[in-house]
Amino acid sequence: MKENTKEEFLEVVDEDNQVVRIASRYEIHKKGLRHRSVHIFIFNTQGDLYLQKRSPSKDQYPEHWDTSAAGHTDPGESPLEAAQRELGEELGLEVELTEVLEYPACRETGWEFVTLFMAQTDAPVHLNLEEATTG
Repeated sequence: MKENTKEEFLEVVDEDNQVVRIASRYEIHKKGLRHRSVHIFIFNTQGDLYLQKRSPSKDQYPEHWDTSAAGHTDPGESPLEAAQRELGEELGLEVELTEVLEYPACRETGWEFVTLFMAQTDAPVHLNLEEATTG
């Protein structure tokens, strides 16, 4: 879902990462409720890591450097499905992803249970300028 469009709804989860209800992204972030996200690191065959600079229209951390692609997990979506969707939306890539780790929700993650994925590809990136900026 793009910024500045209709409200996004996400799953609120408990300390065991079990769904307790659905709430708006705004409410979740405002109240610091636990929820889920994914981050993807894309490397080329030379070992270079692709990072993106967040769009100035983002409500959180605009114009900050970020992982290759990232986003919230939609209701009913697995972390892998979310990662594949985000990678396609943000970078126009469709590659095989490997799950690296799951990080528990805490203040430092913005109360997100984060699942981290990685992949290696030399395919060209098609940057979505609503999500990121060229610099």
